[in-house]
Amino acid sequence: GIFFALLPMMIEPGDRARLPGSVRRTLAGAVVLAAILLMALFPPAGAQPGVGIDPDRFPEKAADFIDAQLGDARLYNDVAAGGYLIWRGYPGRRVFIDGRNEVHASLLKELSASLDDGRRWRSLLDQHGVEGAIVGYRDELLEVTDAGTGRRSKNTFSELHFPGATWALVYWDDAAMVFVRRQGRFAAVANSLQYRHARPEAWAAGWLMTDDQPAGPALAEEINRKMEEDPECHLAREAAARYGISRPFPSQ
Repeated sequence: GIFFALLPMMIEPGDRARLPGSVRRTLAGAVVLAAILLMALFPPAGAQPGVGIDPDRFPEKAADFIDAQLGDARLYNDVAAGGYLIWRGYPGRRVFIDGRNEVHASLLKELSASLDDGRRWRSLLDQHGVEGAIVGYRDELLEVTDAGTGRRSKNTFSELHFPGATWALVYWDDAAMVFVRRQGRFAAVANSLQYRHARPEAWAAGWLMTDDQPAGPALAEEINRKMEEDPECHLAREAAARYGISRPFPSQ
């Protein structure tokens, strides 16, 4: 932020401090170079310098899965993933929403009104013909009140908004999950690739994983399957360790 605030002033100083063009260009280049070196040598907390797509931030592998399995499916996506998905697939694939809030003002209003209302949420997805979804992980659990009994419980965003009765979790990794409708054009994908027992968003939030809680055979098989599919998946490795799954996995 500081870099972009200072750069215009360095390139085009006020009339009272006007410098020759060659000096201004040299000074601007020096500022840009200094900013690049500063960002490379002193990255922000949690960041690592590198070249290419950061697989922990952008759903690169999930997009690979979608390209291979879901073809032209109409997908819901998180705002944060919209820009990457546009860069990755436009114009062959359109996105549900991206970070340009001024462009999506009416849709954002619909989303805001629907997120906490199950019936309105289902209606919104039906209205837009959504056949699948690519969503990231949320750290917090959501508290829900049963309309009939008044009982309060907690659950993850993905399990509340893409419940297993209607949606199948067909892919997950360290950055994102992919869901598909059980009924419709991609029912075969839902039936053949679904994870019935894995709960990656709950695991990412540190929920339901304790050292003294072993996994049942079905869950262990799904974690094994994920490890064989993606040996570098840290979330699957953590789940295997927490649930005491000792089967050897491919090395990283």
